[in-house]
Amino acid sequence: MRFDFFFSEALGSLRRNWVMTIAATLIVFTSMFILGGVLVSKDNLNAGMLSVENDVKINVYLKTDATDADIAAFRAMLEANPDVKKSEFVSKEQGLEQVRQTMGDEMVANLPTNPLPDMFKVYAKSTDGVEALAAQMAQQPQVGTPKSENVRFPKKTVRALLRTIGILEKAMWGVVFLFAMTAGLLIFTTVRLSIFARRREIEIMRLVGASNWFIRSPFLLEGFITGLAGSALASAGILALNWLLYDWVKSSDINYPVQMYSALQMFGVLGGLSMVLGGIGCGLAIQRHLKI
Repeated sequence: MRFDFFFSEALGSLRRNWVMTIAATLIVFTSMFILGGVLVSKDNLNAGMLSVENDVKINVYLKTDATDADIAAFRAMLEANPDVKKSEFVSKEQGLEQVRQTMGDEMVANLPTNPLPDMFKVYAKSTDGVEALAAQMAQQPQVGTPKSENVRFPKKTVRALLRTIGILEKAMWGVVFLFAMTAGLLIFTTVRLSIFARRREIEIMRLVGASNWFIRSPFLLEGFITGLAGSALASAGILALNWLLYDWVKSSDINYPVQMYSALQMFGVLGGLSMVLGGIGCGLAIQRHLKI
């Protein structure tokens, strides 16, 4: 029953102070839209970086006289290796056909024999372990000599990728934290202005003996309702932009794994954040008016 009273009081106050309600809702919308955009960008950036990571492979060339038994033994070693995500075998015949398709028939027409060795394309489970996995491959007896030339992977690219991933992850988390704090301050300032305009009402409630929680509860509910309304608008806007981006990438030649989000996911994150920020902002803003 008391909750019904608080809820009706909060709705009545929002209607009476509709200008401040609209202003607070728009500020929450703007803050959550920017914050949600940063979070979505971070997830899409991580997905893109993961896609690049998964594409890093080690080309392992076997001995030119490798037998079927050598190939089988090397494949078994790869399947048993916990650091290998997957591997692909490319026979010397397949390799020569790829050369012919890439460089033309004239490049292979006059070859007396096939000079290419059998090879494996090896994908590591983690980019961090590519160098160590390449070193393991170089120790296998089936690999051609010299080992350094027959176990190849883009070492400089991998190292640069790892550095870039580390920097971007830290930068994105910093941006998320910055915008979360900015959103909290904007909401706090708006709620504080609203409460200041109603300070007489709070003083009267204190004079008639209302407890701090009795005074605070309708304002907290106002903060929650305003936060949910603003975050619902922000979620709808971000989902619309996310869908447009996904549709554009899908219809283009760009091979990028754009992350899609459901309305429940987006509203759950932004609604929860706005409720927490709105509640904290409201609680802090009203605290000074509750002091005797």
